[in-house]
Order: sequence, then C-alpha cells, then structure tokens
Amino acid sequence: MVVGKQRIRNLVPLRLDIEPTMAEPKPLTYDEQKAAEAAFTGAPSNPKWTESAQLLYARLSAAMSARGQGTGQHSLSVTRH
Repeated sequence: MVVGKQRIRNLVPLRLDIEPTMAEPKPLTYDEQKAAEAAFTGAPSNPKWTESAQLLYARLSAAMSARGQGTGQHSLSVTRH
C-alpha cells in the first residue's frame, strides 16, 4: 500500500500543473447555441453561422455519428465548407 500512496503523491504535482492551462468555460454565442441545437436534432448546418458555430456543429455531429454507429441510431452527416 505504501507504494500506491507514493505513486499518488507523485501524480498530484502533475495534476496541479495541468489545471491552470485548462480554458475557462464560456457561454455559447447565439450562433453556437443554434448550431448545437441543430446538431442534436439532426437539422442541417447554416452557412450564415460564424466559423466557431460551424466548427461546433461539425464536432458535435461527428461525435454523435460516432456514438450512433452500430447501435441502430441514425447518424448525422458532417459537411465542411
């Protein structure tokens, strides 16, 4: 057990080094909210959205598609412009 405790103590400084580099969460913009809603409902992407909203849509759609494969759920297609 002492070996396990020593291992945990060795990991703590690394964890403290990682935490400050994490980005603070920020609220979604209007376009990003609409993109997230569209991705979750299977609606198409809107070319008028900002680049960040389109990227959010693409990432959410890709993640949902990957999770839905082989489970009988519908998959969403991702198109990048």
